[in-house]
Amino acid sequence: MGIVSIFNQGRIPHARMLAHPETYVMIHFGINTFTDHEWGYGDKSPALFNPDDFNADAILEAVKAGGFGGVILVCKHHDGFCLWPTRTTDYNISRSPWREGQGDLVREFVDAAHRAGLRMGFYVSPWDRNSAAYGSEEYVKIYREQLREICTQYGPAFEIWFDGANGGDGYYGGARTSRKAALGTYYGWRETWGLVRSLQPDAALFSDVGPDVRFVGNESGCAAPDCFASITPRLPEGVADGDPAPSFYSAADADRGHADGKFYMPPECDVPLRPGWFYHESEDHQLRSVNELVRIYLASVGAGGYLNLGLSPNRHGRLHPDDAARLREFGVAQKAIFADRLFEETLSGIPSGELRSLRFSAPVQVNLLDYREPEGEGERIMEYSIELCQAGEVVHTIAGHAVGRRRLRFFLPVQADEWRFRAVTADGKPLDITLAGYAAPEEYFRDEARRLALTNRPDYRAMEQKPKETETNLLWELDAPTRITGFVFVPLPQMISGTPERYQIEIRTPDGKWQVAASGEFANLCAHATQQTVEFPEPVECTAVRLTGIHVIGPLYRLQCREFGLLMKK
Repeated sequence: MGIVSIFNQGRIPHARMLAHPETYVMIHFGINTFTDHEWGYGDKSPALFNPDDFNADAILEAVKAGGFGGVILVCKHHDGFCLWPTRTTDYNISRSPWREGQGDLVREFVDAAHRAGLRMGFYVSPWDRNSAAYGSEEYVKIYREQLREICTQYGPAFEIWFDGANGGDGYYGGARTSRKAALGTYYGWRETWGLVRSLQPDAALFSDVGPDVRFVGNESGCAAPDCFASITPRLPEGVADGDPAPSFYSAADADRGHADGKFYMPPECDVPLRPGWFYHESEDHQLRSVNELVRIYLASVGAGGYLNLGLSPNRHGRLHPDDAARLREFGVAQKAIFADRLFEETLSGIPSGELRSLRFSAPVQVNLLDYREPEGEGERIMEYSIELCQAGEVVHTIAGHAVGRRRLRFFLPVQADEWRFRAVTADGKPLDITLAGYAAPEEYFRDEARRLALTNRPDYRAMEQKPKETETNLLWELDAPTRITGFVFVPLPQMISGTPERYQIEIRTPDGKWQVAASGEFANLCAHATQQTVEFPEPVECTAVRLTGIHVIGPLYRLQCREFGLLMKK
């Protein structure tokens, strides 16, 4: 039996996903916390791990205040240090001085999560830079036994987290060499995932390709607005055949899914509260703002996915006071955003393709829509439109393809007394839709409101299709020769790596020739990642536009942007 037997086939979620929390945190805390590293080499003494004020209850109190429903603990990272007294290796917490060698950090987090009413999940890294056995069949047995210990001693779990770590350089028991695992095959994922499934049948399995929840393809916490939960995993280049494995994913598809996807595995949108996943004192003043967390929430939960926010306790075993305060502020923001609900209605039995409308008892001023299909029925809508109307005139339209478990759309406030809905389903059968409208406090959407004020200009056209990309180029093809007067570049806030400081814009003329339309420098995007508007000296006619990063901010040198659009000739 192939590994696909444990994937959720079809477009309807498994029962385990119906109870899965929408938001949760992932806690990175270990040897790296005390060495100021992100990825430890595996050669540091367990004696370094000795937090003097660890308090799991205090950490999870802040998580609860942030509105999160669960916590995933990194029980072992790539350096191989285990935060529980495992029988599989001496490189574990019992060899540290913490709690006089009697500590079990996994147990303390699990017990605190139960007291806080939070669900618990676990990550045990498949890569182990400490183990002398890594690269051999013996290590796979060790790794599976570590999973067995976690799954049987600390459950129940709402999620077991995997990644595609396939080896590299490491200590490896003193060998200090490089060991690369065979892509997709070394860990024997059919047996490894099957083991976890048998021990924790109600836990969702996360990896690049699911099988229950998939990696969204970035660590900025964002899925595409029209993201489908369903997707068909694709084998990486150079792999002729085989089963899907955690290291197999297509970045071009992960944030969008497939309208005809074979498996239901919605995206998990992972993003750290700080620039790094482990604690670094140098990052104490680099937390994501509340407004940025709200934007990420809309781009993850509001795109049908799940939000996984990375937290990093400090060397004392506490969250930095600013981190705890930011979580509380985010919790307050979520409550405020959904406090003023203007309406919530369900339209039932709508024939595919037919327009339905519903009038309000009185006009409302609305700026946020929250809509969904019945989650237990999965994804049936393939195309839809929602119109808000006032006195019979359309004042705002939202159109797209995917709805599924949830969509959130913020827009500039409009006065409305009616909403209209039309959708086409994959099976052509009638459907249900639930829609709620809110008057959300605009203080949490200032950056988005500024962007919308520009992009609502009649001469602006957002380039919505996925661009062709290389390391430093993004290219958009136009449907027909178009006369343009400039462009708008919107960077990913709080995700400066991959943002161009110096740029060049080329256009392809109708005769097929490329020419430079503009070049220059974006102003101080490191400190203030705001939208950039560039107007050309004179209009140009083109069939394609290419943005090149002449100098891209590192360490990620692949060009990234949140939105790119063109200013059209009026």
